[in-house]
Amino acid sequence: MLSVADVMEKSKEIINKPYYLPKSSRNGKGINKGLGGLKFEKLVGIKQSSNCLDLCDGEVKCFPIKIVKIGREKGNIAPKETISITNINYKNLTTEKFEESRCCKKIHRIIFVPYIWNCKYITFMKPILIDMSENKNLSEQIQIDYNAIQNNFLENGKLESKTGKYIQSRTKGQKNDKNKRAFYYRTNFIKEFVCVHSLLPSWYSHSYFDKKHIEYVSDIDIQLSLENQEETEEERSKRLIILYDNLSGL
Repeated sequence: MLSVADVMEKSKEIINKPYYLPKSSRNGKGINKGLGGLKFEKLVGIKQSSNCLDLCDGEVKCFPIKIVKIGREKGNIAPKETISITNINYKNLTTEKFEESRCCKKIHRIIFVPYIWNCKYITFMKPILIDMSENKNLSEQIQIDYNAIQNNFLENGKLESKTGKYIQSRTKGQKNDKNKRAFYYRTNFIKEFVCVHSLLPSWYSHSYFDKKHIEYVSDIDIQLSLENQEETEEERSKRLIILYDNLSGL
């Protein structure tokens, strides 16, 4: 089983490179949001398992980012969506202290991997490691959030998304099944502790994916359609980077 150190090292070989990954549905119902994470795991060699953690000493969370277009944060990197931590087991929530919980185990040491996923291509950015043992204030705040969520459930018999500063409970699954909830990181946590350290690839230009400049993407797709069918994924990615470089002067 790979370690956090293994994945941080292996990721150096794959970040800032576009990989071909068309968005597809899950059982014909909406975009399969898990494809990005599965692609990263495959690239670095993380094997699928039913273990609590992805790694022998930590967890991996991949998530899509966007460039804020308006407002005070215009031009900043922000998460496109909240990030799931783990499903909530109602029975365990009534009895488990934070230190004993699955939630605590999942967030103790996490590699966050931001990615850009547009127009059939995904690009993973530099991973950010957050170790709770090295951030006492953050660890204490998340424990406060967990306790607040737990106490609200014990006292009022319900879970509310508004509870918690950095983590929250939310419905999960198709059609937001009210009986199925999970712990999630709030977007403000991702902005404050992850995105602030994220850097876009040097070749990336927001105009590639702007609706007003869709011809840029069309040009890429046209040229990629002429590829050699025996071309490897690595060769394809290298050629895609060259295409981006050529288009950057348009």
